[in-house]
Amino acid sequence: MRAALAGALSLAALAGAGSPAARAQPLLPDLVQKAPYTISVVEREGRFLLAFAAATENVGAGPLVIAGRRPGVRPVMEARQVIRRSDGPSRLRPLGRLLAYHSLNGHAHWHLLRFARYTLRREGETRRLRVRKAGFCLGDRYRSELVEPAPRRWRHQCGRDRPNLTAIREGISVGWGDDYAPGVHGQWLPLRGVRAGRYVLTHRANPGRFLREGDYGNNASSVLVELLRPEGERPRVRVLARCPGAATCSD
Repeated sequence: MRAALAGALSLAALAGAGSPAARAQPLLPDLVQKAPYTISVVEREGRFLLAFAAATENVGAGPLVIAGRRPGVRPVMEARQVIRRSDGPSRLRPLGRLLAYHSLNGHAHWHLLRFARYTLRREGETRRLRVRKAGFCLGDRYRSELVEPAPRRWRHQCGRDRPNLTAIREGISVGWGDDYAPGVHGQWLPLRGVRAGRYVLTHRANPGRFLREGDYGNNASSVLVELLRPEGERPRVRVLARCPGAATCSD
C-alpha cells in the first residue's frame, strides 16, 4: 500500500509540474543604471557641489510597477511591487513605507525612497567619502536603446502638487528609462573637505535590492573624474573615463 501511495504521489507531482500554474513565471523588471553624465561643479548658497545627471532603464521581461496606499494622513505610504506573471494575474510584494511626498525646488510629487544611491570614492580606495540616497518619481521619460519598448504608460508626474493623495501608482515600462537632470534636487554631492585628486563617482539603482528584479548585476555604473582646485579659483572637474555596468572605474 505504501508503494502504491508513493507512486500515486509521484504521478500527481509530475502532473502538477506540467500544469499551466506550474509553468507560470514572474515577468520581472531588470534595472540598468546608466553611468553618471553632465558632470560639473556648481555653487549654491556658498557651497561647491558635484552635480550630475542620473538615469535608470528597465530592460526586463516585465514592467516595474509600484502601488502605494496610506490610511488617513500618514506622511508616507505603504509601497508594494506589482509583479506580473505569464499566466495573467499579478502578485503584490510588500516593500514597507517607501513612498513619500517631496516638495523642494518646485519638485513636488511622490517619490519611491531609496531607489538609487550615489557615492564618491577616492580612486583605488574603498571608503566612501560622500553618499546620497535618492528617491525617484518613477516614469517613462525616454526610450531605451537596449530593448524594444513596450507602449508608454507612465506619463504622469506622480501626484504632482497633490500631497493629500491616499493612493498612487508609478513605474517604468519595459524599454523605457527615467532620468533626472543635474539641476533637480538631490542630483549632487557636497565637495566640502574633498581635496583635489582622482575620484570614482558611482550610481547604483535598487541598492538595497528591495525591488525584485531579473538581474542585479547591471545595477551600477561609474565614472572616473579628476577634481581640480586651482589656488584662488573655483573647483573644476573633468571626466577621465566612463564605465557603464561597473561599480568601479579606471582609465
